[in-house]
Amino acid sequence: MPAFALEGFTLSTSEAESVRRLLAATEAVPIRLVAFWEQHYFNNASGRALILQPAQACGYFYLKREIYERAEQLASEIKALLDLCLLLAKLKAHRLIYQVQLGESKLHSRREFMFVSDFFQQPKYGQAHLILNSHGDYSQDPHTLLNGNDEILYRGILLNGELYELVCASVDGMLSIPDAGRQILIEMVRASPAIAAPKLDAPAHVAKKRPFMSRKQLALTLGMAALLCSLLIAAATYGWPEWERWQVADYAGPSA
Repeated sequence: MPAFALEGFTLSTSEAESVRRLLAATEAVPIRLVAFWEQHYFNNASGRALILQPAQACGYFYLKREIYERAEQLASEIKALLDLCLLLAKLKAHRLIYQVQLGESKLHSRREFMFVSDFFQQPKYGQAHLILNSHGDYSQDPHTLLNGNDEILYRGILLNGELYELVCASVDGMLSIPDAGRQILIEMVRASPAIAAPKLDAPAHVAKKRPFMSRKQLALTLGMAALLCSLLIAAATYGWPEWERWQVADYAGPSA
C-alpha cells in the first residue's frame, strides 16, 4: 500500500485528472504555468478566460454568458477553479511540485494586464476600452467582454484580496516535478478509482515518501475551499465592489 494511503488521502476525479495532466506536461521539461492553464482550462472552447491587473491587485474570472447565467453551472465552475488552485497549493506545500517565480514575470510588473486564454489575441488599449482580439471583441468595463455588435460574450467574477493572490500564485512562473514527487503523484493517480491507470513510469531509484498530509491538514484545506467557494458564489450572485472602468493609466501594451 502506498505510504500516502495510510492517512486515508485519495484524489477526487478532477484532482486525479489534473495531476495526470501535470505529470504528462512536465515529463520532459518544466512548463510555463500560464501555458498549462490555457491548454487545459482557460480557453474559448471551455468558455473560460482570465484577466489579471497587478497594478490594481485585482482580476476577473470570466465565463461565457450562457454558463454564467445558469446558477448551478456557475457554482460548479467557481468550485472547479478554486479546487484546482488549492490542489496546486497543496502539492507545492508538500514539495511534490516546484514552482519558480521568474524575475521578468508579468505578475511582478506593475504596468501590464495579464490575459489568460486563446480568446485574447494581441489585446491592446483603444479609446477607453480594451480591444481583445482581431475579431473586434472588446471590454469597456471589467464586468463583461463583448463582441463587435455590443453583445455580451462573457461575464466576469471579481477576484480580489486572498482570492486574487490564490489565482496569481497558481498561474505565474515555471513548474517542474522532482523525481520523488513524481513517484508519489504517479501512485496517487494509479490509486484513484475514477481514472484508468495511466502509462506513467516512475524513476526506479526513487524511494517512497512520508504521508501526503494528515487528516487534520486535509480537513483544514477542504474547509478553506468550501469557504472560498461560498464567497465567490455570493459575489457572483450579489456582487462585489467593482471597478467602473478598466484602470489603464499604467498600461504598457499587450502581454506576450
